[in-house]
Amino acid sequence: MDALDDALRKMNFDYFGKGLHKVSPAALFDKPQAVFVDLRADEEREALPIEIPRLRNIQIPLHHLPQRWKEIPRNLPVGLFCSGDTRSAIALVYLVARGYDAARIVIGGYEALVEELKPGKLHKYLSTGD
Repeated sequence: MDALDDALRKMNFDYFGKGLHKVSPAALFDKPQAVFVDLRADEEREALPIEIPRLRNIQIPLHHLPQRWKEIPRNLPVGLFCSGDTRSAIALVYLVARGYDAARIVIGGYEALVEELKPGKLHKYLSTGD
């Protein structure tokens, strides 16, 4: 069977109904050793760089994913980020087809990230990691 076919079979009503395809920024930040994969284009990252403290940050524009997917650890929680979730959804299917069962779409775009990186929440997040 084709890996893409298998990945899509996993993405049934139960998968989406339980929200198994997504993670909030707060929930991702709480996962030890989580990986934040920024799928935005280089121009977007230059205009608005995002670096999440205490997470492993990997920048791979979606169109480079076919050449660089092996840079993403398979055995860790992976949060896929883009500004509007479309590229993250494409990357999710691509990675699930390659055995990345812990990959999730970071929901909420910029607004959700900014909310979690406000001083009060950021201070709490950074102070609980010791």
